[in-house]
Amino acid sequence: MPVKFWKALQDVHLQQHPGTRLNATNTFLSIRKLPKSLASLMPQADKGMQDLKALHPWDYTIKKLNAELHSMALICTLPAEYNTFISSLLLLSNLNLKKLQAAFQTEETQHQSCSIDSTTSLTFRASTTPHCSNNHHFNIQFTLHLL
Repeated sequence: MPVKFWKALQDVHLQQHPGTRLNATNTFLSIRKLPKSLASLMPQADKGMQDLKALHPWDYTIKKLNAELHSMALICTLPAEYNTFISSLLLLSNLNLKKLQAAFQTEETQHQSCSIDSTTSLTFRASTTPHCSNNHHFNIQFTLHLL
């Protein structure tokens, strides 16, 4: 019973996903010397490394680390306008480079289509047909405006 309890807690609070590893890596690499002594950096670095190792699955290898770092580098280069996209990427259970490249292409296509859509507008107007006494007949007119 206690093993199941701790496993459930670990599953909730120690999610071994690339996104959590990226955040832990950023935190780890952001450790800086404050006005404190150099010796105070050692426990911070030890804690950061312990956190990183806890986020690695049991079968984590250098090859997987290198592939993840490659993907993480691409994600970290994105500007703030892509924050929503970045958030969705960090929810993935795998930062496979091919999947990431496909996601980048899809996102770019989406951005391009949104910029095209913002230069057009569609007007919809519905009115009753004037020559018909039945109010259930409508005259529908669509107009597409290119701005």
